[in-house]
Amino acid sequence: SNYTVMATGLPAGLTVSAATGEIVGVPEETGTFSNIELRVDSTSTDDSVTVTCGPLVVNDALTFDPAMTEKGC
Repeated sequence: SNYTVMATGLPAGLTVSAATGEIVGVPEETGTFSNIELRVDSTSTDDSVTVTCGPLVVNDALTFDPAMTEKGC
């Protein structure tokens, strides 16, 4: 690609793919993260842009109780 992406302010366990900009991983903490900065740098010029994103809200993980299927849920 002609750019790389970096991020700061993501919760622990999440990273950003430098090649695609996709946020990946499994968050290790819950909460609201409001000051996430994404920086995109061109690999062919000196151009770059930084944007502040958010909020990113991370909730508790969903759980499944197999016993619930016995109750018709």
